[in-house]
Amino acid sequence: MSEKDIYNNKLEQIEKKVVRNTIANTRDMALKHPKGEDGLTDRQRIFVEIYVKEGGRLTPTECARQAGYSERSAVSQACNLRNPKYFPNVVKAIEDLQREYAEASKITFVSHQRELS
Repeated sequence: MSEKDIYNNKLEQIEKKVVRNTIANTRDMALKHPKGEDGLTDRQRIFVEIYVKEGGRLTPTECARQAGYSERSAVSQACNLRNPKYFPNVVKAIEDLQREYAEASKITFVSHQRELS
């Protein structure tokens, strides 16, 4: 066998190992953080409820902390959870819950603006 063949064989073995580990890690994450019917994990669902319920009284970072994200990751998680590119189900859940709250209290942007002026 030439050096090139030896190198290619080692590379193939490494690639197979990476694929196996990726599949195992994905499976483990799915077991640790199962998603509900709405496609959200429990932490994501709690974040959505706190974020919408507080309605700007808390920062998104504080909402993430209260939802159970660590102090170190709360800032990035709060940012990412509100990004439709990364978490479209979370953004949709936020919009749906905001719409539900608005309908329940019959508040529209226009009527709210009139009250303030």
